Amino acid sequence: GGLGIWDDGSHAVRPDVDALVTDLRPGMLRFPGGTRAMLYHFDETIGPYADRTPQCDTFTGELDATTWGMDEALRYAEQHDAAVTLVTSWYDGTSECAATMVAYANSDASSTVAIGVVANGLDWRTADNGAARRAANGHATAYGVPFVEVGNEQYLSLRPGKNVCGTDRAFTQAERLENGVYI
Repeated sequence: GGLGIWDDGSHAVRPDVDALVTDLRPGMLRFPGGTRAMLYHFDETIGPYADRTPQCDTFTGELDATTWGMDEALRYAEQHDAAVTLVTSWYDGTSECAATMVAYANSDASSTVAIGVVANGLDWRTADNGAARRAANGHATAYGVPFVEVGNEQYLSLRPGKNVCGTDRAFTQAERLENGVYI
């Protein structure tokens, strides 16, 4: 839920937390943040709330059905005039997955930059599809995200010896899942 920023019941930023953030005047915000980014699939957190897929919280090992998604986070950064660093999935992400995240945030409707098929089988074809999806979700202009971080603390192991979010194995950030093989 944005680690306390977001109220899922009202689909709004909590006023008490927003007052603290406003006083802080952050120049930079990260999304989706640290360890959560390792298994985060932004395309499952955009669009109508009812259509969103719960994301894995690697700290608790449980799925989190929060409605705080990429659009909510990027709009919040805009409201606070803060730049954003997007953090792409390292654990099961691909270069195409990272490209779709950047295209969704930054592309315009005329972009013909090739992206292709992402890990979940969705064919984004070209970056203009990201712009079209973003516009359909209520933000016609690019967010203008200046930075992208690939993964988070890939050396770190979390929850060793425990299953995470329905998987059949422990989660460690030092491991990647590539084409169905753990490396």
